[in-house]
Amino acid sequence: MSKAAKRREAQQEAVGPTKKQIRLSRREAQQRRLILLFTVVVTVLVVGILGFGLLNEQVIKPRQPVAIADGEEISTAAFQARVRFARLNLIAQLRNIYQQAQDPQLQAIFQSYMQSLLNQLNDPTQIGRDVLNQMIDEVLIRHEANRRGITVSAEEVQERLEQQFGFYRHGTPTPTATATATITPTATATPLVTNTPTHTPTPLPSPTGTLTPTATLAPTAVITQTATPFPTFTPFPTPTVVTEEGFKELLAQQLELWRSINFTEADYRKLVEAELYDERLREVFNRDVPTREDHIMGAWMAFETEEGAKAVLDRLSQGEPFDKLAGEVRARTIVSATTGELPWTPVVDLAPRFGDEVQQAVSSTAAGQHTNIIAGSGNLWYIFNITGHEERDLDPQTLRQRQNDHFQRWLDDQRSTKVQFMDYWESRVPQDPAVPPDLVNANPVGAASPPPGVPYAAPPADALGGRRSTFSLP
Repeated sequence: MSKAAKRREAQQEAVGPTKKQIRLSRREAQQRRLILLFTVVVTVLVVGILGFGLLNEQVIKPRQPVAIADGEEISTAAFQARVRFARLNLIAQLRNIYQQAQDPQLQAIFQSYMQSLLNQLNDPTQIGRDVLNQMIDEVLIRHEANRRGITVSAEEVQERLEQQFGFYRHGTPTPTATATATITPTATATPLVTNTPTHTPTPLPSPTGTLTPTATLAPTAVITQTATPFPTFTPFPTPTVVTEEGFKELLAQQLELWRSINFTEADYRKLVEAELYDERLREVFNRDVPTREDHIMGAWMAFETEEGAKAVLDRLSQGEPFDKLAGEVRARTIVSATTGELPWTPVVDLAPRFGDEVQQAVSSTAAGQHTNIIAGSGNLWYIFNITGHEERDLDPQTLRQRQNDHFQRWLDDQRSTKVQFMDYWESRVPQDPAVPPDLVNANPVGAASPPPGVPYAAPPADALGGRRSTFSLP
C-alpha cells in the first residue's frame, strides 16, 4: 500500500464511519433484531401449541365429563379405562372360545360365538355406549343407596374381591342356588364383576291343535324382558379355592395384565363396590314386590272367525263339555280353530300373549265357568274354560322377573330425569386394545395354541364389569 493510501485510511479512521455506513449498520442491526424476535415468537408459539396440545390431551380432556348422572360427572379418563377393560375382556373371551373350539361337532356353535365377539369388538361405538350406560347406572344406584342409608365399606369390598379369586377367609361357603352368577377367575383369566341376571319367564304353553287350512291361530308368547347381559356365555367351572398367598399372586398377575390398558386396582375395586351397591339396593326394592298374585288354570280355544266361535259357544251353552269340543278342534272336526292348555298362570301375564281384553274377561271369571267370546290379539276370537282361579305364590322365576321389572322401572325413571350426555362422548371412545391378528380370522378347529403369556379365558360375566343396562344413548 502506498503512503498516500495509508494516509487516507488513517484520516478516515480518525474521522469515523460515514453516514452511509452508519445507516447500513443500523439497518443490519434492526434486521437482526427482527429476525431474532420473529424466531423467538415462532418458537414460543410452537412450544405453546405443542404444550397446550399435550396439556389438553393429558390433563384437560381426561378430566372433561362424557356424561353427568344425578349431578356426578363421569370423566373421560374413567370412561376410557372402562372401555379398554371391556375390550380386554371381550378379547379374553374370544381367546377362551378359540381354545375350546376343538371338537368338530361343536365347530358351528363356537364359530358363531367367535363371530359375535368379533362383531362387538369391531363396533367400538356400541361398546362405548354400553359401558357409558353401565357407568351411569352405577352412579344412580349408588346415590339412591346412600340416600336410603346403604353403605359399602372397604372391608366388604376386600372380602368380595377375595371371593372372586377363590379365597374365603371365613371358610368356603356352602353352595346355594342364587340369582347372581359367581365370578370365576383363573390364573390367566380376567375377573369381572357379575351382574344380577334378568331371568326369562317360562313361555305359556303352545297350542296342541293346528288350524285348517294353513293359518296358525295361536299367538306367540311375547312376555318381554330386558336385554340379557353383554355378552352371555355358558358358565365355566368355578375357581379352585386358594390360600391368601395364592389370592395375592393371582391379583398381582391381573394387575400386571391391566397395567397395559391403564386399568388400576382402584378402578376394579370401584366395580366390586358397584356390584355390592346394586345387590343391596335391589334387596330393598324386592321387598316392595308382592309375592302372591291372582292365578288361573284352564284351557282355551281360538277361532279365525267370530261365527266359528259363536257356533262353539252355542254348543257350550247347551251343555256340551268344553273338553269334548276341544277334542274336536284337535281332531280337526272343528276347523279354523286351535286349542291349548293353561297351567297355573298369573292373570297379568295373559295380556302379552292373548291381549288386554282376554286378561280383563278371564280375571272376572270364576273357577268352573267359561267365558263368552273375547276378541283377542292376532285378530282371533277366544273362549276360555277356567278350572281354577285363586291367589297363589309366584314361582321363584316369575318372582325374580317381577322384582327385576320393578327395579328397572325405577331405573328408567331416574335416567329420564337425571342424566345428561356430552355431544362429544363418541369421539372419546378408545379402539384399543385391538384384536390379536391370530384371532381376527381364526379357525377354531385344529387351531394351534396361542403364544405363552396370552390370557386364555374370561369368566362368564358381563364384560362391562357389572350389570348391563338396557338404556340407549341418543
